[in-house]
Parts: sequence; C-alpha cells; structure tokens
Amino acid sequence: MIKNRIIRCTQLLATIGAMASASTLSAQIIPDPKPRFKREAEEHDPIQFLLKRDKQVALTSTQTDSLKALHKELIEAEKPIFKEADRYFDAHPTPEQAARAFGGTVSSAPGGRGRVSVPASAGRPPATEAPSQASVQLFQTQIFVKQDLFRDRARALLNDTQNHNADSIRTALDAERARKSQ
Repeated sequence: MIKNRIIRCTQLLATIGAMASASTLSAQIIPDPKPRFKREAEEHDPIQFLLKRDKQVALTSTQTDSLKALHKELIEAEKPIFKEADRYFDAHPTPEQAARAFGGTVSSAPGGRGRVSVPASAGRPPATEAPSQASVQLFQTQIFVKQDLFRDRARALLNDTQNHNADSIRTALDAERARKSQ
C-alpha cells in the first residue's frame, strides 16, 4: 500500500515537471479536495440541518427520533460513495502531497501559485494526474442526490408550519453565505 502510494506520488511529481536533479518549480498549489468534499457534504446534509435547528423548526420528540433514524439510514447510504471518493483521492494525490511524500517542500505565494521543491533523490517518475475538479464534482453530485432523496423523506415527517420554518431558516442562511462570499 505504501509502496503503491509512493509510486503514485512519484508519478505525480513528473506531471509538475520534477527533473532528475534537485529542482524548484513554480506550480499552482492545489488544495487537498478531500476535507472540502466532506465539509460540503456535511453542510448540505438536510436531516442534520433539521436536527440542529429542532427548536426553531418546532420538532416534536417523535419527529426528532424519526429524523435521527432517517439520518442513520442516510449515513449508511452515503458510505459507499465516500469510500469510492477516498480511493480516488488516495490514487490521485495533489502536487503538494506528492512533494511532501518525497521529502520535498511547498511554499505558497500570492495568487495560489507556489514553489515546489523536490530533492534529487526523487528522480524523474512516470506521469499521473492530480484529482480533477470534474471528478470531485461527480462525487459531490452523487452525495447531494442521496441527500435530496432523504430530504424529501424527512420533509414528509413535518407539518406545513414546520416546513415553512425550515425553508425560512435555509433562505436566511443562504442569503448570509451569499453576502459573505461577495
């Protein structure tokens, strides 16, 4: 496993231009997509959204218990997607992860550019690819579709007033996020 990861990291170094001698390269620093992927999946979780705001939505204890059981089902339904994503991310390390795996260093610079330093002992490995944005989005879409299906099941447990309260809270949070991103 470690040997395969080292080989993959070696291959990635070739794609960022590692040469047989010690080198310092200017490259786009690609953040590790794994934590962001998991964070966005958690933020999008519609059942957790309702459970965290049970007082504001005015959930009954029976509804809360039903939502908790439904949330466990959602977690089980998401597990295969997360496992597949983990395998993909492990097979496609970012340039930063590859450089560090070989004793290299990465320093950031303004504009998302940075310097990747790789020791001469890393050699010139065969090429591989870093995680693509399209692949990350595919995994996100799979998770979001699952969550949307469970959201519909969760919303069926609520009455009209509770659904309206949940929608109002979601709208306010979305507006606040939009203001912060500007």
